[in-house]
Amino acid sequence: MRFCTLIIMFLASLAAEAQTHWGIRGGANLNSIHLEYAPFLPNRYFENNYAFHLGGFVETNINKKGALHTGFQFIQMRVNSRNFNNNPATSTRINLNLIEAPVLLVMGLSNRLLSIEIGPSFLYRLSASENPNDLSKNLDQIFSNKLEAGMNGGIRFLAANRIAIWSRYYHGFKQASNFPITSSYKPQHVKTNFQVGLGYILPPYN
Repeated sequence: MRFCTLIIMFLASLAAEAQTHWGIRGGANLNSIHLEYAPFLPNRYFENNYAFHLGGFVETNINKKGALHTGFQFIQMRVNSRNFNNNPATSTRINLNLIEAPVLLVMGLSNRLLSIEIGPSFLYRLSASENPNDLSKNLDQIFSNKLEAGMNGGIRFLAANRIAIWSRYYHGFKQASNFPITSSYKPQHVKTNFQVGLGYILPPYN
């Protein structure tokens, strides 16, 4: 019992000594969905579209140049769909509302004025819908997996002590899709997301 208490006290002292930063970040993102193993669908079934992201983060220093970055942010991924349901006359917008939890290793360069981020991200889908002519249709059956994962990588420029400019790219792992088209093929889709935004950091970096 005394040994466990000493271990807890030791870990608490390490956490107290480690400098922790927190803040908010947000901006715009360019989204896309790539289909694989779907020869019955046109090559440009999905087209890129813009949306936004907003969330908070916590960053704990590992050493003078490295840190662990995590947090939660809301991401809206929009893509346009041509030839929807194999009907050439249709054009719809698909909206995917997601919560992202990245776990990134941050490596600082040039006294942390410039940093590189890399690591996995986990996405939880809140909703999926499409809007043809302002009519919304639920797509939960097509994008059936609520939880998915991928890899994140990006760069960050510290424009001021409290202001950072972020650029980050997410590439998801393959996910099964249940498109309402009879076929012996099992299509899969891959989500990608390119983000550009600003962040406000407290306390400021030295």
